[in-house]
Amino acid sequence: MNPGITYGFKIQARNSVGSSLDSAVILILAAKEPDAPQNLQNIAAITNAYQVGLSWIDGFYNGASPVIDYQVSYTESTSNTYTVYSNSITTKSTTVTGLNAGKTYKFILQSRNIIGLSKESIETTILAA
Repeated sequence: MNPGITYGFKIQARNSVGSSLDSAVILILAAKEPDAPQNLQNIAAITNAYQVGLSWIDGFYNGASPVIDYQVSYTESTSNTYTVYSNSITTKSTTVTGLNAGKTYKFILQSRNIIGLSKESIETTILAA
């Protein structure tokens, strides 16, 4: 099956007497996870000691299904254990709040369609200052 194509399926029962009539056709869209978002970057006008502004663009391919929302995760630069900040962002920017002044944070981003989450974006490191 090819992503982006809608396929029709129907079934028929068969036994020793014969075959039934066909069922109604069910249409199913073949899709896959979207590509990871790209160009995750700092919005300097929003970033301060306690928050970081982020913006991004969609990956090249949406998986043959529109992107529903985005998930932003972060961690302090000395850790590799990410915390999900939000998993329901519907715009291509957000502000991560509640950060500690003078700390450097790593951010990753994923997009989601009806199939699921994309791979992670390229990590971006930003100083909360």
